[in-house]
Amino acid sequence: MKKRISKKELIFQIVNTVLVIGILGFYLARLFYYKKYFDDIYFNSRDTAGKLFSDVIIASHDVSLTNNGLIKNEEDQTYTFKGDCNNNYVIYSNRLYRIIDVDAEGNVRIVSQDPVTVSTMYDAVPFSRGSLCQWLNKGDQEHSGVFYDTLNTPVNFLIDTPVYENNVDDPAKPAYSQAVSDIVIRILSLQDYSAVGGANSYLNCGSSYWLSNMDSSGKHWFVDAEGNVALSGSKVEMKGVKVVLTITRTVIAAGGTGKADDPYVLSRNQPSTVRGLEAGSVISYSGYNWKVCSITNGNAVLLMDGVIREEGQPVALSYGTKAEFNPTAKGSLASYLNNNFLASLNSYLNYLVETEWSFGMHEDVQSSYSQAENYVKTCKCYVSLPNNSYLFLGEQKDYFLNTMSASTDKLIYTVSSDLTLYADLLENTHYIRPVICMNGSVKLLSGSGTAEDPYVVETPSTEVN
Repeated sequence: MKKRISKKELIFQIVNTVLVIGILGFYLARLFYYKKYFDDIYFNSRDTAGKLFSDVIIASHDVSLTNNGLIKNEEDQTYTFKGDCNNNYVIYSNRLYRIIDVDAEGNVRIVSQDPVTVSTMYDAVPFSRGSLCQWLNKGDQEHSGVFYDTLNTPVNFLIDTPVYENNVDDPAKPAYSQAVSDIVIRILSLQDYSAVGGANSYLNCGSSYWLSNMDSSGKHWFVDAEGNVALSGSKVEMKGVKVVLTITRTVIAAGGTGKADDPYVLSRNQPSTVRGLEAGSVISYSGYNWKVCSITNGNAVLLMDGVIREEGQPVALSYGTKAEFNPTAKGSLASYLNNNFLASLNSYLNYLVETEWSFGMHEDVQSSYSQAENYVKTCKCYVSLPNNSYLFLGEQKDYFLNTMSASTDKLIYTVSSDLTLYADLLENTHYIRPVICMNGSVKLLSGSGTAEDPYVVETPSTEVN
């Protein structure tokens, strides 16, 4: 016979059941709380080394329900940073980038925070067939891949990035078309800019830069300093170049949390001598800061991070009587650089290497500004000027390049005050950004290689081998 449960027993059992469920619920909640707590510590600490880069990104961000932050696309299982993010910073090859997105396979697209240089875009020529693409990417052409050669072992870090360069006449409707493949390094497209929020996103960096699309008339689109999209008006306009790279899914993070003051790090470099530096590192030498443009033959090509000054004021000089770089020509800018200025540099015989510098020559309005045009002539000396194949050209204005006119010896190219590539008369004055080549065996004594904390090289009394 079935035992009848009294009312008191029933109440007791219900209370016990509620208590058990409550206790279980409490401890399960605590379990999930502490799991998230320790996951946050695990993924958001500086000790992110040893984990796949894509896993670190996804696990250390709450997927946003707004238009700001990391957004998940459930349809294709991709993640995109949109809006005004402040936690998608990453350092690769000693330069600061922003993470754009993570694809379903774990590959990560990144874009340089600031332009890596300024460049023209030849009218009516698509990005993938133009001089800028050749400057960025390694190809069969001589002097190609200037930027590529400054990257840290790109074959281990990078895979091909799809390029979208279809013509767009209405920037509010930047539809995608079939991608051009087999390009490792590209620039942003209108589609990229629109997809993350345009002027209301982290891609509005306060600098103007090129986009990969043209309109149907052959003019190139660009983003201006306020974040607006506009069309180029002249083939000599110089805009910034923000590069887009795709980090392969196998890359392991080396540290960082993704914030501006603690970006993710993909590799760590602790150089002891100049030849171990990466492009973009800053060296303090003879009262000036210098940026590493490249490591060539074991030595560092340095571009002044600023212009020559005397008694605290920038020096403006004319070029000379003839558009050629000749240190023996009295009264010329080349003579000033390799005599007066060179003599002012600390122990330059110990620090610097006499180098065969290349000079450019453009066909003026008919020029396509191809890479080959930057290497027409050479001169061996200690101090030179940049041609327009150098990194970091946009960080100053109104200064001489070492690029001549092919039609006359009375014109020399400059980066003008309004950021155009301008062939000016020799007698007009401009500021001076010299380039030098530092011996790769020079030791680094201190510093971290930033503009605020540049590397300090060994003292002049130390002999350099």
